[in-house]
Parts: sequence; C-alpha cells; structure tokens
Amino acid sequence: MTLAIAEKVYTIEDFLNLEWPEADETEYELLRGKIVAKLQGSTSAKHGDVSTRIASQLDRFAGVGASALRQGLVYVVASTNLGNPEGPNLPKPNVCFVLDARLPADFDGPIPVAPDIVIEINSPSDTDESKFEKLRIYQEAQVRLIWSINLFEKYVLVYRNGLNYPKLLTLEDEIDGGEVLPGFKLAVNYLFEHPKTI
Repeated sequence: MTLAIAEKVYTIEDFLNLEWPEADETEYELLRGKIVAKLQGSTSAKHGDVSTRIASQLDRFAGVGASALRQGLVYVVASTNLGNPEGPNLPKPNVCFVLDARLPADFDGPIPVAPDIVIEINSPSDTDESKFEKLRIYQEAQVRLIWSINLFEKYVLVYRNGLNYPKLLTLEDEIDGGEVLPGFKLAVNYLFEHPKTI
C-alpha cells in the first residue's frame, strides 16, 4: 500500500472500488475512513481453530445447521458496513451473527446491518490501540453483544450494548447468548482445548 493511500480518508464506496495488486494477499479493513491492514499472525492455526469452533457452535444453535429452528446467519471474516453504506467503517469481524429478521431477503456485498453478535479473536500481534478502536466502532454501531477473545491469556471479555464495562470470563466460565440468543451457552475452555482432546 502506498503512502498516498494510507493518508487519504476513504468512503466505503471508494474502498470497495480500489484495485489491489494481484500479489497482495493482505486483508484490509476500513476503520474511520482509513485503510488498515489486518496484522500478520492474526491467522495462526490457533486463531483459525477458535474461529471455526465458535462459528460452528453458533451455526448449530441458531444458524443454517439449526434447520427449522434457524434464527439467523453466521458469517466468518465478512465485511459489514454496520448499517451505514455511506460511512467510514467496513470492518471484518472474525465471526459475527445476524438475526434473520434484520437481514434483507437478498443482498450483495458487505453485510448491510450492524451484526447482533461480533466475535473478535485477538492474537499477541494485535495492538491494544487496534483492538480498542474496533471495539469502539462496534459499540458506536450498537452491536448488542461483543465477545473479545484473548488467545494468549485464554480469557473472553464480553461487552453488552448499553454497558460501559466488559465482563471477564475465564476458563471456568461460560459464554452466553444474552438477549440475542437466549439459551446459547459455550464453555470458555472449549475454545482453548487441544484439538486432539476433543
């Protein structure tokens, strides 16, 4: 990415119409009008494993895998305009969930609403500044439930819409779906178990 691109303030439309070099395999997000590269190391094997585990559990409970009981859709690394197609943000949550009732019947491009649940999986390479900036953006968009998963120290911070402080969950606790997905529960230690012990 050139310095000129990094310094310009972009709209979502500008960002979506950029032509990237074919050899560039970096993933980018648009945060407050700035193009931000997703940090290297954020796609480690453990990162991918935790993403898959949480996405599959959500899908089994309330997504396509729930069949007649489906309540919404689970997305993995999909861009969302957070309900503002003219806005300055196009983040790519690691995993997110959107209730069916809030999704248009058919759409192309980024998820057109703010997700009901956002899951961000933080690797040691993520900076505190980048983590908190995305959290602020999600909170401003009124995402109802945010699960911020720390891979290195093995804990989850849960942010609920309307509350200014997170709840800390450790390996002995359970993540729950709150008002978004009543009845959904997932043991925090399940996210960090060695694959061969499952």
